[in-house]
Amino acid sequence: MRTPGTILPFPPAVEVSAAQPVEANSLSRLRGRVGVGAFFRSRISNLLDTLLVPAYHFLRSAAQTNGPEKTECLKLMAQRSQPSLTQPRSTADKAAALKLTPVSRETELRLDRYVELLLEWQAKTNLVAPSTLPHVWTRHISDSLQLLTLAPSAKIWVDLGSGGGFPGVVLACALAETSGATIHLVERNAKKAAFLREALRVTASPGMVHLAEIKDSVDRIAGKVDCVTARAVAPLHQLIGFAEPLVSKGAKALFPKGQDVEAELTEATKYWNIKPQLHSSRTGGQGWIVELDRIERHNPSATAHGTRA
Repeated sequence: MRTPGTILPFPPAVEVSAAQPVEANSLSRLRGRVGVGAFFRSRISNLLDTLLVPAYHFLRSAAQTNGPEKTECLKLMAQRSQPSLTQPRSTADKAAALKLTPVSRETELRLDRYVELLLEWQAKTNLVAPSTLPHVWTRHISDSLQLLTLAPSAKIWVDLGSGGGFPGVVLACALAETSGATIHLVERNAKKAAFLREALRVTASPGMVHLAEIKDSVDRIAGKVDCVTARAVAPLHQLIGFAEPLVSKGAKALFPKGQDVEAELTEATKYWNIKPQLHSSRTGGQGWIVELDRIERHNPSATAHGTRA
């Protein structure tokens, strides 16, 4: 019997389709005008079926007026928040993701808070590709959670170039109930670093944000590191250079990569002696995870080729 939080072996992959464009229009100029109640009743009904969470919260703030208009707005928004046959694709996407990578109820609640925060911040800070938002659970959450299967005993992780928090914040949510767990999130962009701090706070997850360039922070992380990872940050030969100081001290490296992984491995072997293990991604497509337990330079001049740049 599976215990809560257990990640099952890799099941068959699922196809992830592209997203549809999302458009939001400001409604603030309409406040106080004659007929605003009728406008909200007709327009919100359509908008709430297509807009993502950030626009939903904007509309909610627009409804903060007295009178029947407010009642109509809140009633309609409450109806749209209930599951139905026309519920946005996020519900099915979440179910598919949790089937691929099951987690405990506590972890699921943390991930819910994280996804909501991500969608709110996405409106003002580009954290992930907009085209992936309708499939944020399978495309990003599950894709991050699967790393735990490859390093089940790892407690101390380093996520290089954390960006929107994948995989770092997701791992922090999953390991929140694990004693001694900590995720180091390395990010050079101040706005994204601020988001990462807020994500750790609202999810009550263990982690530390390092606002710094990757090459300037890896050597400064004190203590034992069990696993180092990075997702959609740099070519593999550069990631290996970043991770080498940690792997030389006993850490495992796990790097999610796309369909060009063979070409990236060929390039990496020009500078590094490595024996990679390749794991097919469970989230579909042509993704792979490169696992490295040992990294050695061909010669000291390897840094001249930008492997630590």
